[in-house]
Amino acid sequence: MNLGILVQLDRLTVLQRAVRDHFQQGGSVTSVLLLLAVIIGVVVMVKFLTQRQRQSNRPAGTDPGRELFVNLLDDLELTQPQQRVLIAFAREQRLKNPSVILLCPTLFDRYVGQWLEKPKRRSDPEDRRVDAEFITRLRKHLFPPVQSRVGTLHLGL
Repeated sequence: MNLGILVQLDRLTVLQRAVRDHFQQGGSVTSVLLLLAVIIGVVVMVKFLTQRQRQSNRPAGTDPGRELFVNLLDDLELTQPQQRVLIAFAREQRLKNPSVILLCPTLFDRYVGQWLEKPKRRSDPEDRRVDAEFITRLRKHLFPPVQSRVGTLHLGL
């Protein structure tokens, strides 16, 4: 038999003996329940403290959603200007998780379209045209056209 299992069985036997001895000496069920409650309380407290420690180890101001977004931009092999535009977009739009715009072209078009239509961007038509052209190239890089081949399915019937 595995040594670890034997050790656990031995511990279980010791616990069973301790509980049996407790009841033979006139101990009550409430004292056992109180002991179990204390043990559960200690386990919950340890879990709470470890979670809090993990959160405090994260640098202040680090937002996991933004961190994921920046990592995705790096992985997509975007140029620095493309990354700067998307990071500025995410900052201005105040999206909780800006990575959502990278999921599909429809979401990208919706959010980036709203951003391009903001009043400060409408004031300079030349700037808006350059932004729109830049965004179009960026969109093509992020979501390249998919060429599908439609074939026939042979079921062998």
